[in-house]
Amino acid sequence: MYLVTMQSSNGPRLLFFHADPRLHGCPYPVVEGVVFEERQIQNDEWSLEGGPKPHIVAQQKRTPNRYRAFRSELDVPNGWEILDGQAEVWVTWEAFQRRRCRRF
Repeated sequence: MYLVTMQSSNGPRLLFFHADPRLHGCPYPVVEGVVFEERQIQNDEWSLEGGPKPHIVAQQKRTPNRYRAFRSELDVPNGWEILDGQAEVWVTWEAFQRRRCRRF
């Protein structure tokens, strides 16, 4: 996976891509070889009035290319560092751009 960190008005956005975003015109620095551990979420586990509830993103200290989302700070085990920002997973930079253009 590839990681792009963007600043937004709500804080950092950690964008994880399955395909290299540079191949589709990403102008931001890209970190290669990262792992974002996705977990299965129960239907209502993170929902709040129809929208996703904010989550905690952490980076493993011993293996700094590993990232994971947790429901709360209490779920973060020792050996993981909590990061500022929200994580999003995208297949391609083009998919992210299409979605982004529809929002604004």
